[in-house]
Amino acid sequence: MRPFAAWAHEGLGITPKQASLFSFCLGTGAVVAIFGGQVGIALLFLVFTMLVDGLDGTIAREYAFQSKNGKWLDMGLDAVNEIMLFFALAFTGYAEFKTAVLASFAVVLIRTIRDTSGFDPGLKRVVLFFGYFTSFELALQIIFFANIAGFAIGTVITDYKYQKNIDKT
Repeated sequence: MRPFAAWAHEGLGITPKQASLFSFCLGTGAVVAIFGGQVGIALLFLVFTMLVDGLDGTIAREYAFQSKNGKWLDMGLDAVNEIMLFFALAFTGYAEFKTAVLASFAVVLIRTIRDTSGFDPGLKRVVLFFGYFTSFELALQIIFFANIAGFAIGTVITDYKYQKNIDKT
């Protein structure tokens, strides 16, 4: 990603915030494509969403633009985008509504603990490609279970770190 980040930032003047917003717009394009019955096109949008999403963090790290607000913006837009995708699949009949709710809940939960635990299974948008070849219902179920398990593991890690800190004092 570094050469692409250098080209994007130095050549085009793209900032991490702009990359985050562009990634969100591409993800929204995926949602619109799902509602239009163009799931293949939606997945193409998703590929570009994920590439541009990696760009914002790379630019921020490489050019010392990292900030707490930027991190929250990126995480927030990513979460909203993922949840929009889940519900678009549910509203168009590719998945059950309750599964979209559960997957969304699990994605929000993992984000609440990943900074303190340092653990995130990373199974979110990328699993949707698997759903294209099997079923999106199954993909959302995998997202739910992986992220709930990740939350449980992250909670144990966080508790261990906390207890270790207490034991030092």
